[in-house]
Amino acid sequence: MVRRIKAKLVPGLRDQGLSRNTIAMGYGMPKHSVINVFDAADRLGVSYGGVEDKNR
Repeated sequence: MVRRIKAKLVPGLRDQGLSRNTIAMGYGMPKHSVINVFDAADRLGVSYGGVEDKNR
């Protein structure tokens, strides 16, 4: 079963200086999902400022 995560939340938490592990444990997200969001954001050059006003 696939569990949806709040991927938009991850870059904002990252910008606050939280680690992958802290985000995963603190927000009940699978660590591999948080890592995937970090990697995708790095690859695409996306930061929280680029997604904060998006609906989804």
